[in-house]
Amino acid sequence: MKIKKLILWLASLVLMIAVAIFALSFLLHWGKNDTTLFQEKIELLQEYVLADWVYEELGDMPAETVGNVIFLSVSDGTSRASVYTGTGVTLDEAWLSAVDKSISALQKKELYPKWVKADVVYFSETVPTEELFQIIGSYRNEFFRYGVSFDENFQTALLEAELNGAKIYDYENGGINHETLNRYLEASKRPTLKQFPLSCTLFQCAGWICDDDNTVYDLSASGLDYGRRKVDVLDADYAKELILNASNFLVNQVKEDGSFIYGIYPRFDEEIENYNIVRHASSLWSLICRYRLSPNQTLAEKINQSNYRLYAQPGNL
Repeated sequence: MKIKKLILWLASLVLMIAVAIFALSFLLHWGKNDTTLFQEKIELLQEYVLADWVYEELGDMPAETVGNVIFLSVSDGTSRASVYTGTGVTLDEAWLSAVDKSISALQKKELYPKWVKADVVYFSETVPTEELFQIIGSYRNEFFRYGVSFDENFQTALLEAELNGAKIYDYENGGINHETLNRYLEASKRPTLKQFPLSCTLFQCAGWICDDDNTVYDLSASGLDYGRRKVDVLDADYAKELILNASNFLVNQVKEDGSFIYGIYPRFDEEIENYNIVRHASSLWSLICRYRLSPNQTLAEKINQSNYRLYAQPGNL
């Protein structure tokens, strides 16, 4: 009888422990978004970021005193990417830091990781802020292809794409627009700057992007193609792929009234209003060229819509 009671007591204890573990696990994960897809892309990117040749090329301290810096950018394909920065004495430490920060953030926000990009700092140089402003003023719009850290530890660091995409670089007046910078930092939930530091750190990155098909592409790390996908062989098949992809985007810009969404100001996320008949006609011609290459009924309907707008309502263009 005693043995039977003991067995029942042990069974009850095991059941209670199991329920407690389940409840604790539920509480720990309750309200957190699933990051499985993001982690799948991260595993693919890791093979490139932590490759042996990358270690050899970077050396010991590519980001000066902080050691190594990695940026992970996550986008759902329709909105500006969220960027997470990881630092560490070693490349592995920087990678783990960036991944941990990304996962922690994605568990709290609804963000489908259609595209994930990894940027690894391979060059950095500290310059006086006054000199930096002069350098920026000597470039044409969007042609200064360096990221900037406003502190030596890369706690407030922005990629080149962020600085140019958000119009933080002020090419006309030479420098950095303080108000625009702080507005961007605030929107991305990062500390704002009361004033510019006496010196800033310029940097460039080697990068890779994992797309919605989980294919990883190598990005150019220098020159005017900085940050763009590398193209090793440009043949007829690849050219056709580029044309179809670009024209698919254009097709999706045709509105119900036959007009096009001419463009979006990324700085304000607002549609460009200076529409005219020349731009409409040239866009329509591009759709017609696409139809000649690969005809389909949906495309024909879009062309007819746009064509009707051109001839029936030219005064509204």
